[in-house]
Amino acid sequence: MVNNLKFNRIDYRKATGKLYAFVTCIDIGSSGKGTEEKRYWGEVSKAKSEAVEINRIMAHGAKWDQLPN
Repeated sequence: MVNNLKFNRIDYRKATGKLYAFVTCIDIGSSGKGTEEKRYWGEVSKAKSEAVEINRIMAHGAKWDQLPN
């Protein structure tokens, strides 16, 4: 869990020779009962563990509405 975000799922896509992760999480809020879905993405490295990459994207990744065209 990162900043009241609970991991839900991850999808990987390759583009322009790079690997990207698209993370879906649930914002449970400070009460722990929230249900709002949030989506973040970021470039990932095969050298790092999946858990490290997921936490990094949840904390610092761009929102899906900020995807480049």
